[in-house]
Amino acid sequence: MQRIIRWAGAVLSPRSLLALALGVAGVTSGLDESLYQEDGPAQAGSYPVFRGGVAVVRLNIAVLDSHGRPVSGLEPRDFAITEEGELRPTGHIFRPSDTPVDVAVVLDLSGSMADELDAAREAANDFAVALGAQDCLLFLPFAAKPATRAWIPGGASLPDSLSFDIGGRDRTAFNDAVLVAQREIATRRADAVGAPMGVKSAASGTCDAQSIGPENTRRELIVVISDGLDSASQVDWSTVMSNALSLDAPVVAVFAGPPPRPSSSGAVSWERLNRDRMRTLAEGTGGVYEELGRRSYRSLFERTLALMRATYVVTFTRSTESQSSLALWRDVSVRVAEAEKVLAPSGYYTESPQEAQAMVSDALGGRLLSAGSIDAAIEQLEQASRLNPISWTAPFELARAYWMRGQTNEALLAALKATAARPGSGHAVAARLAANLGRFEVAVEQAIRAQQAGENVGSLVEEIAALSLESVPADVQDRLSAPRVFLASSTADTPQSFFVARRVDAELARQASDSPMLGLVKDRSIADFMVWFDVEAGYRAGGLRGVVRLNRPEHIDQPTNLENQPRNRERPESNRSRTLEQLDRSKNLPTLSTRTESPLLARLRRWTIESWRLELTQAPTDEEVRTTVEPIVASLAAWLKEHSG
Repeated sequence: MQRIIRWAGAVLSPRSLLALALGVAGVTSGLDESLYQEDGPAQAGSYPVFRGGVAVVRLNIAVLDSHGRPVSGLEPRDFAITEEGELRPTGHIFRPSDTPVDVAVVLDLSGSMADELDAAREAANDFAVALGAQDCLLFLPFAAKPATRAWIPGGASLPDSLSFDIGGRDRTAFNDAVLVAQREIATRRADAVGAPMGVKSAASGTCDAQSIGPENTRRELIVVISDGLDSASQVDWSTVMSNALSLDAPVVAVFAGPPPRPSSSGAVSWERLNRDRMRTLAEGTGGVYEELGRRSYRSLFERTLALMRATYVVTFTRSTESQSSLALWRDVSVRVAEAEKVLAPSGYYTESPQEAQAMVSDALGGRLLSAGSIDAAIEQLEQASRLNPISWTAPFELARAYWMRGQTNEALLAALKATAARPGSGHAVAARLAANLGRFEVAVEQAIRAQQAGENVGSLVEEIAALSLESVPADVQDRLSAPRVFLASSTADTPQSFFVARRVDAELARQASDSPMLGLVKDRSIADFMVWFDVEAGYRAGGLRGVVRLNRPEHIDQPTNLENQPRNRERPESNRSRTLEQLDRSKNLPTLSTRTESPLLARLRRWTIESWRLELTQAPTDEEVRTTVEPIVASLAAWLKEHSG
């Protein structure tokens, strides 16, 4: 029997209700489709099935002399690679002169940076002309969204047909744009090792996927030019940084914003944090961090060319211990005979082949789905979800694919998995899918979480109550007015600590979303409170320590460039009285005395409202992370209930 739900006076069948939920005509999953759609055709056929256990590690290593010039003619014996202090035999070496390069240029054109379009495009055009004929360039401008992407051959000018459809320039999707570049690099790497993708991933000539074969090992480089501000992305910083460390593609990160400066209120803007993140993105991948300042785009691209001409691809075999170890991160150091400067990653993530392969399957699944190859898309997206269980993008796309194939129950399960992986997002879609199936208790729970998170669910709770009053909890009004909490990314400052801190962030988000009296939001501007994991500097052999801190969002000022900020949104009126303004911010709280503090972090620590200590082992199990975070979230919820009235 088909269930009918009334929506704002209209009678909707389950399929039309789901169409409303998913935004059909071009069915979306609540995500910006520009992250997943491609211009090139996708065809059903033979697609790669990945398996873990890869024992060979590849490194991009740039070698320069004392004058900053590329060092050529190096042999495997010239490289000394140590893993966790143990010298490893060098495997294959691919020289710059023999190895084409795929380079993605990610250019921020939002806000005041839009004034630089002509100068940046002219310099990028000269850069494209200077590339070799076998090299490939992805020119990716972005503002509120990344432009449609197309790989173009080197040695020629940028085509006039390049897309500049980047959305409104008053918002910035920094994370989304970098993610697109990472996915493109990962997908082309799969092409290069002979994966029969059958997907055209480039515009023309030598840069289409079919022309890349096993004999054509390629180097990679991502150039990011931005002030690092993000106000419109679907993905968060943790996803971008995780992909960067897994992918091993060097990043040239160019900070193009104004110098950070304190505000009149004494708080410090996001600009310093954005700059520090861009520096981490570059240094963590063995790349280069630069500040544009008074330098021209032309000189920037000239230095980028020099770096490319100095970069070798070198492989080595992982140690037996690393292949069986639970440790996520392995320290690597590289020395090159008679070289003045060597740029290389400081280590590698032991699961990076699996996670990078998941990124490829995820991107390919999105392409296939956009092209209407639903069965092939589901195969790839299911594989991505298996390879990277904490991914949220693949389950979201799976929900969309299952619905298109008429499998509503499977679509709901995938949507619920996505909301579990990224709490605070996609709850409205899950709510409507559950209502469509008559699973009203699930629908109400997801609708409540959606409204707590600031998603637009209309009168869905009331509509479900009219059909199944017993499904609506008695405390629904209290839950809908629960304090809204924004979870900021942790302050992990090394690749070693990042992967454990990332798991803490994910568990904090999951448990905060599961807590009935907390509303987890993705937009800081509508939050009542901000929670963040302040990681103690360094990654000690005994584990990871830090402090989970509670702040007010206004403790961080708006960035100087206000044009890049989203419009202030009105929040629903709440009957809760606010008492936090009277709290003494100077009370004695745990401090991390070993850290060299940035002004931003120092002020946030001083203005901390409440805090909780957290300590984990070096390679914690999921159960250890869960049981460690659980009492902290319970205490947080109790504290907010007591002080929020």
